[in-house]
Amino acid sequence: MSGDRTPDGAARGPGTGSLRHRVRYHFDNLLARGTWVTLVWLGLVTLAAVLTSSLLLAIFGVTFTDGGRSGWLEDFWQSLLRVMDPGTMASDVGWGPRLLALLVTVFGLLVAGTLIGIIAAAVEQRIEGMRRGRSVVIQSDHLVVLGRSDRLPVVVQQLLLTQSGRAGGDAIVVLAQEDPAELDRQVRAAAGDLRGSRVVYRSGDPTSAADLRIARPDHARGVVVLADPAGGDARAVETVLGVQDVLGPDSPVPVTVEVERADTAGHLGLACGPNVHPLVAHQAVARTTAFALRASGLGRVVDALLKVGGCDIHVWEHPDLVGLTFAEVTVRYGLGRPIGIIGTDSGVELLPEPGARLGDGDRLVVLAHTDRTGSVLRDEPARPGPVGPGNGSIRWRPRRERLVVLGWNDFGTRLLSTWGRTVSPGSSVEVVVDANRVGAGDVVVGDLPDDQVVVTMAESPLASVVGRPDLLAGATTVLVLADHSAGPASEADAQTLLALRALQRTRGSGRDEPRFLVELLDADSNRLVGRLGAEDWIASPARTGQLLAQLVEEPLRREVLLTLAADVGPTIDLVPVDELGLDGSVTIADLARACLAGDAVAVGLRRRTDDALLLDPSPDLVTTVGPGDQVIAIVRTGG
Repeated sequence: MSGDRTPDGAARGPGTGSLRHRVRYHFDNLLARGTWVTLVWLGLVTLAAVLTSSLLLAIFGVTFTDGGRSGWLEDFWQSLLRVMDPGTMASDVGWGPRLLALLVTVFGLLVAGTLIGIIAAAVEQRIEGMRRGRSVVIQSDHLVVLGRSDRLPVVVQQLLLTQSGRAGGDAIVVLAQEDPAELDRQVRAAAGDLRGSRVVYRSGDPTSAADLRIARPDHARGVVVLADPAGGDARAVETVLGVQDVLGPDSPVPVTVEVERADTAGHLGLACGPNVHPLVAHQAVARTTAFALRASGLGRVVDALLKVGGCDIHVWEHPDLVGLTFAEVTVRYGLGRPIGIIGTDSGVELLPEPGARLGDGDRLVVLAHTDRTGSVLRDEPARPGPVGPGNGSIRWRPRRERLVVLGWNDFGTRLLSTWGRTVSPGSSVEVVVDANRVGAGDVVVGDLPDDQVVVTMAESPLASVVGRPDLLAGATTVLVLADHSAGPASEADAQTLLALRALQRTRGSGRDEPRFLVELLDADSNRLVGRLGAEDWIASPARTGQLLAQLVEEPLRREVLLTLAADVGPTIDLVPVDELGLDGSVTIADLARACLAGDAVAVGLRRRTDDALLLDPSPDLVTTVGPGDQVIAIVRTGG
């Protein structure tokens, strides 16, 4: 039998217009509105059953008990009691009232069971929602981390260091599409002690404005957007746009975003304004890590500067210094080591001319410990400092290198491309790779000519290198790269440390023996690196976390770090003290004046005796320097 027809002639399904289906349709829609609607409906049905029972008692002139005629209100009350308590019907008399009481009581049992189920389901749903973190946070002046990546535990660990000692605003809110309990487990495994801070987890989509409001970024002091390995830059861009939608066009809250492509970073800067600070993580990590390949000990210096909570880069405004020259500030400044000026229009200028004067609105770029106290300007006695270098200005000059690389990965491509632009002509590199995993065309080493790049394909790269003592003897640096395809980070690091151990056993003891650098995937694996003969180690995930933590607290650090890591312009170097004409007992202020005479700025000291690094030492500190000691300085390139 065909169904009915709609007014326009279309066929209607059989029975879809019947009263039963329409009532069921509206009833289903009613229940779909939530638990409270179900409870209201249940209450109305119960009320109808009690009214029906009391009306039947009134019509037939009977009661549940033998106390005589009682009236409709008493019948209503007695019926309600039997719905709520099955034991009430025990004293009923007469088979008619008993049968009615039985029906009412059975109905009450069904209502009670249904009510218990509804309440249990609602409570379970509420607990699940609380566990998944869907309530709006109450924090303010907090840090917000958006997105999920393998670097999240490291980023939170570094951000916890920035929270240390804060009087308020010590919370970090993480919003990601993952179980908050699992995120908490991962972060606690990496960070351990939360240092008195609170890490709050919320489950939600960082690209959704509604979910973003759960984390209250408009009340935060900073936002970090992590790159999504699966979503690429598209998801990071969507998240930034969602954050700006919540923050509003004039919000001062800085947003630091990790991206994969340099062009995405440029477009974000143009489209989203000065409060969005993109970081091309793999480029930044390669540039900062390349310092370790430049000179022995330089990697440790850069690592110390990037670690939060030590000697950090700060941008401070000092109206009381307006009119002073950079040379005067360098020698007399008491709160850190000045390295540059950020002008109102000129941007970051590291190592300005000694005679350059600070103007109104200019800010000072300083390497400093935040716990340093004292006056801004020290009283400097009017006495000449050391003569300084006898051969003119101090300059960083590219060094001729012979690099041997064991293994290959994408990080090696980026790192050596940066390294290849900073070495002198005649430098060379030999890369020994696993022929079963890497093709010869995958090895790209910056701007070095093809005849200075040798790629050796081997079934066992480690055995190949160990079997060639001439290769190691002629090298200045040996770089061991991690196998990113070896499974978990701990497994890859174990293989890397075994390779380092094997290389260390073939290493000689002469002065011309190469230094060893190692890439690790887990920062916790560094415990054995020094004992196995490596001078320095690189953990790229940890370095990314360090950079993001640095930028979220002071976004202008990005421009300073990029300037220091550029191919030309001021950079960090280790200057032997004998080049400065220094020997014996000196003060740090003496080092500052000696470097200033050579057109450089001293920021610390590396002592030969214990290989210790002194960054931002007090200007009045008296120390003894001699052959082998080095001044950590900001110098110019070239010349």
